[in-house]
Amino acid sequence: MPRIELYSRADCANARTITEWMRTNGHAHLWRDLGEPGVAEDLRGRTRLGIAPVTLVDGRPVWGNGREQVRRLRRLLRRRLWTLPW
Repeated sequence: MPRIELYSRADCANARTITEWMRTNGHAHLWRDLGEPGVAEDLRGRTRLGIAPVTLVDGRPVWGNGREQVRRLRRLLRRRLWTLPW
């Protein structure tokens, strides 16, 4: 399974859309709250992005509003599942 990390703030509607889609589709993820000390700096250091929400799939950044990210994540995760060694 890919490692999925969602960086956002607790009050972000776009992050709620992404989280709901991941839960509905069985994708476990780690929530990283940008309001916590050091989390925003960690995200910028790893991606050079200063926007939210950002989802990392095995370190690969996906950004945009909730619907855009769900569309991109669906495509990315489908591709990753097909490339797993069985």
